[in-house]
Amino acid sequence: LWKGMLAKGDVGCIIGAPGVGKSVIAPALAYAVAQGGYFHGRRVGQGKTFYVAAEDEHGMRGRVHALYKDRGDADAFHLVSGVSDLLNEGVDGKGSPDYRALRSAVKKQRPGLVVIDTLAMAFPGLEENSAEGMGRVVAIARSLTKWKAAVLLVHHDTKDGAQGLPRGHSL
Repeated sequence: LWKGMLAKGDVGCIIGAPGVGKSVIAPALAYAVAQGGYFHGRRVGQGKTFYVAAEDEHGMRGRVHALYKDRGDADAFHLVSGVSDLLNEGVDGKGSPDYRALRSAVKKQRPGLVVIDTLAMAFPGLEENSAEGMGRVVAIARSLTKWKAAVLLVHHDTKDGAQGLPRGHSL
């Protein structure tokens, strides 16, 4: 999907401190995939993209508008709004309504890339330090790859930011 960086069916993560540009790079990559061509000097395969703006939907709309003005139209780019909980199961035990809707859309529309921005906002109540909690996040992300989509999680680093490591369990 992004030569040498991200393949179809992969689960990846963009990690960094607040304000370093995670939510600038991630939509730019998704927009590049939607258009096809190159991203930071590497070829990207063209495909539909879903960008789940769980943290700052309004700000993301502005970033997408800037991408449109700079790079032109990208009909295959879809900003997914209204997602507030991909983690917690509903009464029926089949996953959260947001998760079920996203999974159904991925199954039906077969995007090449799904970006979830940010992990903390899309998975509320997550115990990030536990293997079980992060295991659930990975399982949910992997379940979206069933139809060959790559899934990219946007995540914050540790509070001190000194090591450049993801916050929470290393899973």
